[in-house]
Amino acid sequence: MIDEGYLREECYSCGFSERRVLDYKMPLILHFKNGKHQYGLDNVQLLCHNCMYLYHGSVYNDKDLEQLESRYC
Repeated sequence: MIDEGYLREECYSCGFSERRVLDYKMPLILHFKNGKHQYGLDNVQLLCHNCMYLYHGSVYNDKDLEQLESRYC
């Protein structure tokens, strides 16, 4: 959707558009407005991790956090 020009590669809410230094990827999350995984242009938006957390809560559940902690701690 980004490559075809349907979505801009930036946060829909705050405009964040910086790439990571190590891999040059854009840390954005695909968010479905209605909560269902329907890929229509009127239902999707890209959000940065901060905006996703502020508007919708944690991206990770407790199980995901435990796996991350056990892997890196």
